[in-house]
Amino acid sequence: MQDDFLFFEEDAESAPVQELGKWKILIVDDEAEVHQVTKLALAKFRFEDKPLDIHSAHSAKEAKQLLVRHPEFAMVLLDVVMETEDAGLQVVNFIRNDLSNRLIRIVLRTGQPGVAPEEFVINNYDIDDYKSKTELTAQKLQTTLIASLRAYRELKRIEDIVNERTAELAERNQEILDSIRYAKRIQSAILPDVEAIRRVYPDSFVFFQPKDIVSGDFYWFSHNPNPNQSIFASIDCTGHGVPGALMSIIGYNILSRLIVDVGLTDPGEILMALDHRIKDFLKNESGGEVSPIRDGMDLSLCVIHQDKKQIEFAGANQPVYLFKDGALTEFDGDHNPVGDVMIENKVFTTRAIPFEPGSRLYLFSDGFVDQFGGDSGKKYTYKRFKEFIVNLQRYPMKDQLIECKYEFEKWKGAHRQIDDVSIIGIQLP
Repeated sequence: MQDDFLFFEEDAESAPVQELGKWKILIVDDEAEVHQVTKLALAKFRFEDKPLDIHSAHSAKEAKQLLVRHPEFAMVLLDVVMETEDAGLQVVNFIRNDLSNRLIRIVLRTGQPGVAPEEFVINNYDIDDYKSKTELTAQKLQTTLIASLRAYRELKRIEDIVNERTAELAERNQEILDSIRYAKRIQSAILPDVEAIRRVYPDSFVFFQPKDIVSGDFYWFSHNPNPNQSIFASIDCTGHGVPGALMSIIGYNILSRLIVDVGLTDPGEILMALDHRIKDFLKNESGGEVSPIRDGMDLSLCVIHQDKKQIEFAGANQPVYLFKDGALTEFDGDHNPVGDVMIENKVFTTRAIPFEPGSRLYLFSDGFVDQFGGDSGKKYTYKRFKEFIVNLQRYPMKDQLIECKYEFEKWKGAHRQIDDVSIIGIQLP
């Protein structure tokens, strides 16, 4: 230790905040002379035209206190052996693990290399350099500082860029999330009011649980008192989330025009017209070319003729269930989707289904039956769903909604919801 050093004692408890335009470094050593000679050697040191702001700690405990209060240190010159033989190594772990500080550069200095062998320390501790006090001359000390500060500067620059980009992404994500939530308000506004359904069918329920904020499932209802006729539809659009929701808006608007404006009442004709309109829309969006993306929807549509005690039904890849006379009957739709420009020559047929007062009708998407869960993590399946619907018959319709929610959550358990879920249950008067 033959070099020009200056002693400048500083109380760790009253260390000043880093001055602007200086590199803040920390010397940790239990020998006062080491602080003295180190500060003298670095008295005129400058890097990128900025001097040093040097702080001192004389033990591992003082060092930890300073590092907590001032996380902006660029570098620490750290003695290994102080209160204990591994006090310096404990400070390294404190910086990297407890404080999660990956920026500060750590240079270990030791007067007893045998206590903490260099190869072991380098391999097992996240440090930047390991020096013996006898080899760290003034010139080598300044060289070490330049290398460490240069590394700190680059890491800090990268961190600042990452933080800036992260803030930008967080702001952008919040804007997107706000837009999606507003889209949910729009989607919710167009869905039929459950209370409006109950005014016509007091014993009814709608279980509607989107996978995401907005849904690719939607339902449709209208009632014409003269004749005493109601139309229900359960629709499952391609995808979920925002893409599914956009498709649901398109489907809802077209379906409304066909039924309300055009006046179609035959389910098969409605599905055929809906298929043509959606395919035309998709072709227009793709510049008249057939899109390779097979957008479309599966749905079940029922026209309930209360006076005739008859249901007219047409389906696209979706069935309906009718419980009457103590038995559950499944009525299949046609095995074609609505839309999907890749499929030509579709046919959607209308089926007449008689019912009796007190019969219960169920329309639904496949979100419930396809949900993974249970003890084995498998799909719920249509078989189990039919058994569940049969077991529901002991409950009044208002309680069936609660049972549907409970059964779905119980089956899903810790698994994530994979699709939008909707079930419409109606007791026919």
